[in-house]
Amino acid sequence: MKIKVTADDITRGQRYQVGSCPIALAIIDAGFENVLACSGYARIQNSRIPLPEEANTFMLLFDANLPVQPFEFEFNARLPFFQRLKAALNEFIARLSQHSA
Repeated sequence: MKIKVTADDITRGQRYQVGSCPIALAIIDAGFENVLACSGYARIQNSRIPLPEEANTFMLLFDANLPVQPFEFEFNARLPFFQRLKAALNEFIARLSQHSA
């Protein structure tokens, strides 16, 4: 699945905070819960999922207070079934709201 680190994630992100850095926030925005992003991997509940090199480099630059830009990366994890269902229903409701406006 593709994870998008947005300008908002960067603005809201906190340096040296594994649960609220831009990478963790982007993974949470994708629908995951209980996310910690560390050097080399993300921990979601009890699972450890490797992060790609570009995500690790981003974290190092961000923590060093160097300029970073929004980017996307491939994340090899799947949402649990009920989280996927919830996300799909929320997307469906949002589309219905757009059409009725």
